[in-house]
Amino acid sequence: MIGAAWSATSTALARCLRLIDFLTAEWHILSLPVLFCIFGVIILCYLASRHLGSVEKRRYTAINGLEMNDLGENPLELTTLESPLPDPTIVRVKTGLEMWGRLATRAYVALALACAFLFLGRTLLLLQCPGWYPATLVGFPFVSTFFVERVWNKIDE
Repeated sequence: MIGAAWSATSTALARCLRLIDFLTAEWHILSLPVLFCIFGVIILCYLASRHLGSVEKRRYTAINGLEMNDLGENPLELTTLESPLPDPTIVRVKTGLEMWGRLATRAYVALALACAFLFLGRTLLLLQCPGWYPATLVGFPFVSTFFVERVWNKIDE
């Protein structure tokens, strides 16, 4: 009876050790889905802000009959074509743009910190990984910077 329990325990322990060996050997593969998910959130924010920017531009053109850039140098100056009360649709669009901008910024900070921690952890713990992995850790933040900038560029327009 004791021998069977000991055998089951040793088998379970051996399985756990094999899993730990697998996880430490292929640790870099486990981090990639998380990085791709965070990057996907940034891409989603970019696409949503792009859509909302086009909705805002179409609505502005429909109300005023002019393109957004046709008013001159000072877009904040009130003209006879604009009403002093903002259109509720444009207010909702601006609120949505701000929300997507905040989400994109938070996702970018999470991605940058995750990449930094993984890079430092790999370096300090001397973990083995393929040659493309450090380039991936450096590339994710740089590529996502472009998309986050485009999200905030839509807000500033």
